[in-house]
Amino acid sequence: MTIEKTINEFYTYNIKLIDKEKELLIYFAGNGDLYMSITNGERLEEYANDYRFIDITKEDEELYQIFDNLYNNIKTKSNGKDNNIIGKNETISWISDEGKEEVEDSLNIFKYEDYYKLLFFRNNLHGEYPVRRKNSRKIDIRFSTSGSRYKDFVSYFIRMYDELQKIEKEKVYKK
Repeated sequence: MTIEKTINEFYTYNIKLIDKEKELLIYFAGNGDLYMSITNGERLEEYANDYRFIDITKEDEELYQIFDNLYNNIKTKSNGKDNNIIGKNETISWISDEGKEEVEDSLNIFKYEDYYKLLFFRNNLHGEYPVRRKNSRKIDIRFSTSGSRYKDFVSYFIRMYDELQKIEKEKVYKK
């Protein structure tokens, strides 16, 4: 896994995790919300469900530890409460805060013995809800810092982003 950091307009880093053709970008946008966007360079199906994933393995020690902390903190905070963030098999499920729950894309974090799988799911089943136009090459997940449907858990993703800022062994590129 390669990690690239690019200085942004908030004087923090946009974090890009690169695994072969897969790229996961983690950043704050101008609206003050945290985003995770994944692409593998291929177009997504226009009117069908689709997905992209990236694995965080123990080989990437510091990175793995950050995601392990995220997972364990959310699991501890949820503590069996009915909050819709912990699903079957103790999977973390986050539906993007961009719009209506019924049509938004989602992120699922699966824990395995020696790695985490981050699965980004493109929900293109519009049903009766009007949907904003989605990017044809990437899946975006929004973590709203105000008004999130998972308000008790946003801080853990922000903490993860802060921890990623501290990784020092990557190349740092400036805009």
